[in-house]
Amino acid sequence: MSLLKLPSSLSNTTKVHERWMQIVHAAECTVEEDMEQQVLTAKGVRIKERAITPEILGRNYSRYCYLINQMYDAYLNNVHLQRAPYIQELINICMKRMYELRNELVHLIVNDYIYVDAALIQLQLTPYDIQIAVPYHFPLESRKDSVEQFLQKMWADAVKRKLKGTSSLDQEPPKPKTSKLMVSLTAKSGLDDVGIPPELEPGPQPDEESEESVSTEEIPIQPVIEPSTLVITIQRHERYRQWLMVDLKSKAVERRLYYLGTTEEAPDEIKHKASNIIQKCYRLYMKLKREKLKEVKRDILLGLIPDTFRTTLHYHEENNKVYERRKQTRLKIQKTYLKELEKENTRIIMFKKGNHIDDITDEIRTWFEEWFYGYGFFPEFPYETEGGTILVVRGDFPSVEEKQEQDEKLLNETKGKTKEQMKEERAKLKAEQKMKAKAAKEEKRKQEEALMKARSNPFSDPGYKIEESAAVQLIHE
Repeated sequence: MSLLKLPSSLSNTTKVHERWMQIVHAAECTVEEDMEQQVLTAKGVRIKERAITPEILGRNYSRYCYLINQMYDAYLNNVHLQRAPYIQELINICMKRMYELRNELVHLIVNDYIYVDAALIQLQLTPYDIQIAVPYHFPLESRKDSVEQFLQKMWADAVKRKLKGTSSLDQEPPKPKTSKLMVSLTAKSGLDDVGIPPELEPGPQPDEESEESVSTEEIPIQPVIEPSTLVITIQRHERYRQWLMVDLKSKAVERRLYYLGTTEEAPDEIKHKASNIIQKCYRLYMKLKREKLKEVKRDILLGLIPDTFRTTLHYHEENNKVYERRKQTRLKIQKTYLKELEKENTRIIMFKKGNHIDDITDEIRTWFEEWFYGYGFFPEFPYETEGGTILVVRGDFPSVEEKQEQDEKLLNETKGKTKEQMKEERAKLKAEQKMKAKAAKEEKRKQEEALMKARSNPFSDPGYKIEESAAVQLIHE
C-alpha cells in the first residue's frame, strides 16, 4: 500500500467539502449500527451462533479501518484550518474503537493474527483498503513548518503560477552545482561534466544590434582555483608517496628473507647472556622513567609546568556549588538563631525575680479559673518534660473553646458510645466486609464454572456476549 503524500496542488474547496460530508455520513451509519449492537449487549442479549460473532466484529473492525483511512485522506487534503483539529480528534476516537474491536477479536479467536475475509466480501473491500500504515500519522505536523505556513506557501505558489501562466512542472529542473575547479577544466577542454562534448544547438539568427551588444559584453572566463583545493591535492600526493615508500620497503624485506637460508639456533649460553642484557637495559629504562615521573610531579607542585590531567572548572557548576554552600550556611545560622532564641525566652520566663514570678502566678491562677468555671474541672497540667508552666504562658496549651469543639466532634463520631463499643463495631464492620467480598468472589467463581459447563455443550450454549465499549459514546457525541 502506497503511503499518503502531501498534496501537490490545492484541492477544490467544493469537492473537498462534498467528500468530507460523504465521509461523515458513512461514519454516522457505522456508529449507529455499532450503537445498536451496544444497546443489545447492555440488555444482556447473547449471540448463540459461534460463527456469527467473528463476522459481526470483523465487519465493524473493517468499517472503522476504512473510515480512518478516509479521514486521513480528508485531513491531508483539508483546506479549512479550523476543521483540522476536529478531524484529528475524530481519528483518535475511531482509533480507540478500532483497537477495542481488534483486542476482542484476538481474545475470541485466540490468535494474534485476525482474518476478516467474510467482512471484506460483504463490504466489497480489499485488504489494502483496511490496512493502516502507522508511520504516516499526520505528516503535516512532522514538518518543520506548521500547517498554516505550509498552506500559505502553497497558496503563494499557486498565485505565482497563475500570474506567470506556467506551472512548476513545466519549469526545467535545477542543474546540479559544480565546483569552480570543474568549471575551469570544462572551460579549457570544451567538455561537459561527464566528459562528452556538448551538442551544438541551432539558435536564432542574431541581429546586428544584438551582435554588437554580445561582442561588448563577452568577458573571458578566468579559471579560479581555491587554496583549499590545492592543499587537498598536495595532501593526497604526499600520502600516496609515503604509502608507496613503505610498500616498497616491505616488498624488499620479503624478497631478502625469501632468498636467505635458514639460520641455526643460538646456543643456550648466548641466550642467557642476551636475556641478562635485556633485563639490565629494561631495569635502567624503568628507573629513568620513575625519576622522570618524580621530576614532573615536583615541577607540577612547584607550578613550573601545568598539570595536563587536572579537570577544568565549569562556571555554572562552581557557581551552583557556591550558592549551595551559602544556602546551607544560611540555614545553619537560622537554626542556631531559633535555638538560641528559644533558650533565651525560656531563661527570661524562668528567671526568678519578685515581680516576674508574681506576674506568672497571676496568669496561672487566671488560667485555672477559666478552666474551672468554663469547663467544669481542672485540666491535666502539662508535665515538666513537655514544658510545664511555659506552655501556659506561651499559649501553646489548648483553650477551653478548643477543648469543647474537640469534645463535640468526638461525641458526634461516637454517638454516646464507649471506646470498647466503638472498637467492637469496627471489628464487626471489617468482618462483614471480608465476608461480603468472599461471598462475591465465590459467586463469581460459580457463575464462571456454570458458564464454562454450559458453553461446553452445544445445546445449552448461552452464546457470546459482545463487550461494552467506552469509545462508541465519545464517537456518537
